[in-house]
Amino acid sequence: MTSNSTKGKNALRWLPGVLISLVAIYFLSKYISLQDLLNAVKSLTIVDIAVIVLLNILSFVARSMGWKNLLDGISFKQAFLIVNEGYLFNNLIPRSGEIVRTLLVGGLSEISAFQAASSILVERSLDVIVAAALFLTTLPFVVEMNWIKPIAWALFILFLVMIVVLILLARHSDKVKQRLADSKTKSAFLKEKVFPKFGSILDGLATLTNPLKFARSIFWILMSWVCWITLLYFGITRISPGPVPLWWAIFTQGVLALGIALPSAPASFGVYEGTMVAALAVFGYSESASLSIALVLHFTQIVVTTIFGIYGLMVQGQSISALLNRIRTRKGQESG
Repeated sequence: MTSNSTKGKNALRWLPGVLISLVAIYFLSKYISLQDLLNAVKSLTIVDIAVIVLLNILSFVARSMGWKNLLDGISFKQAFLIVNEGYLFNNLIPRSGEIVRTLLVGGLSEISAFQAASSILVERSLDVIVAAALFLTTLPFVVEMNWIKPIAWALFILFLVMIVVLILLARHSDKVKQRLADSKTKSAFLKEKVFPKFGSILDGLATLTNPLKFARSIFWILMSWVCWITLLYFGITRISPGPVPLWWAIFTQGVLALGIALPSAPASFGVYEGTMVAALAVFGYSESASLSIALVLHFTQIVVTTIFGIYGLMVQGQSISALLNRIRTRKGQESG
């Protein structure tokens, strides 16, 4: 009975994202000709695909360097493999990549899962700030999507405030820990479980007190965004009959990042493609052409992260099934 109840909760957790993806796929299939789509995909050359693969790999290299600078105690190789393993599991279970990264870091080093989680929280917060900034700086050129402006501003301000709060907590971590230790609460659960874990989270924010390391982290995270924008710009030029302003790719990348933040099916199928089609429609691109490049970019990313992710699991002696069980256990504990 308990097993059935757990499966039911998992299904309900997935349901909103699956429905959003199905709706996106339905509208894409309704307005896009399969033949036009195939013709657009066939127009890409082997060199085009090679460039797309290379830019994907470079983006993951930059992303790994950014995270490595946020979390002391892991090597670049470990960071690179774990980042790809995170993307691999996102392709299997929505929003599971962060959990996998915390589990793997804890298993490969003396870093606690909560320290790893705090570094990932900083990384993701920076991503939202960058995505919102990209969108807001290019929005004045695009009047058709002004309806999303309040959302972008809200996300930008919220996560900017979050980063500031995290920096303040990191700078005063010793005082915060002392306050917790001196707490007169009678709750054994708080003293033995919550407070020590919160202390580990503060330890994971230590890099924020080092301006040079934090600046390096921001630099590499920005470089990963530069790779993604370049990748998208290259993709748009493959379907464009004329010159493409760079800000088109910047705007589309911002919209895409905000779009795939929505709940979705594994690997963001449907939502990723639908968001890109909607963004490029602003510039007059046909649905078939936009979908073709969206599918190529999305599929290439999935293939690259799957290859490196599976290689990482093999090197680290991990298995997909074991990690999936640990993810389910973790999510079950959180929901309980």
